[in-house]
This record gives sequence, C-alpha cells and structure tokens, in this order.
Amino acid sequence: MSTRGQVFIQDTGVYLYQHCDGYNLITVVANAIARGQRLDQPEYLTRIIFSEMLFQHYPDLLDSTGYGIGRTRHGDVSIVVTVNCKDQIVVDEQRDKVYTFEEFASKFSEDVDVKYEEENNIRNELATVDFSNWKKNSIIRKISRDLIEIAHELHDAGAELHFDIKHDEKKQKNINIK
Repeated sequence: MSTRGQVFIQDTGVYLYQHCDGYNLITVVANAIARGQRLDQPEYLTRIIFSEMLFQHYPDLLDSTGYGIGRTRHGDVSIVVTVNCKDQIVVDEQRDKVYTFEEFASKFSEDVDVKYEEENNIRNELATVDFSNWKKNSIIRKISRDLIEIAHELHDAGAELHFDIKHDEKKQKNINIK
C-alpha cells in the first residue's frame, strides 16, 4: 500500500493529493517555502507546492494518476501538512507541531540551492527531447525515466551526462549519449 498524503492550503480550502511517497511531503512543502517566493499569496504558493510535488516524478507528469487537486480531505491519507499563508504557519499533523514558515523551511528543507541547480541541469538535458508524441508513446516515457535515473546516479557520482532523444522520419528512436 502506498503512503498517501495531502497538503491542505487553509486560506483557499484546496487539498493537494499525492498517491505515493506521502512521507516526503514535509520536505516538499519545506522546499517550496524555502524558495521564499509568494509566501503571502495562497494561489501562487499552492502552485509552487504542487510543482514541487510533481517534479519529484518528472517523467510521469502527463500520467493521469498519482496526483490530484480537490476540496476534501481523503479518508485514507497518512500524512497531512496544513499551510496557512495569512498567518505564515505550517501544521505538521503527524508531529502535532506548528511552525512558522521560516522555522519549517529551516528544519525540513533540503539544500535548495544545490537541489535546484541539479534540477536545472536535468531540465537543460531534457530540453532536447521531442515531446510531440509523449502521450502516445510509452516507450519514450520509459526510456526518458531510465535516462533521468541514470543522470541522477551519474550526477551524484560527480560525472556529467548529456543526452538527447530524436525521432527520424521513420519514427525510429535515436538516443545519443555523450
């Protein structure tokens, strides 16, 4: 069974749902807050948090499962993080603690500068991928998922990986790794 979780944006009454890996929502929300952008604007902060949630599983962005936006709390969630933009607080229900935005980001966020540099590097690598048939071709998604995993592993090992995926006129997939 997956660890389901939700982020509740108290100012708007919106729940952001994550079907798997709900245990990492604390870090996801902390990273979004650590950006320091639009913290007093619930609609924007909601989008920033949701983007953080989605980016964890970048290749699956176009899948129809895994994430949702709603107005009700699910009965089967294990993790719920409540964000209150007006009062600039986060409630961690599992720990039964209330934190200011600053405390929460300081305690639970990853090294945001390093994290976003890594994500930008991966984004730049993926910029050459032809996504025109992305929805229709699960093989491309599988290959892309594998390449992203390889890129993370090589990056962690200190290596660089440059790749692009192209389709020729016969719809063959050509993968170039440098």
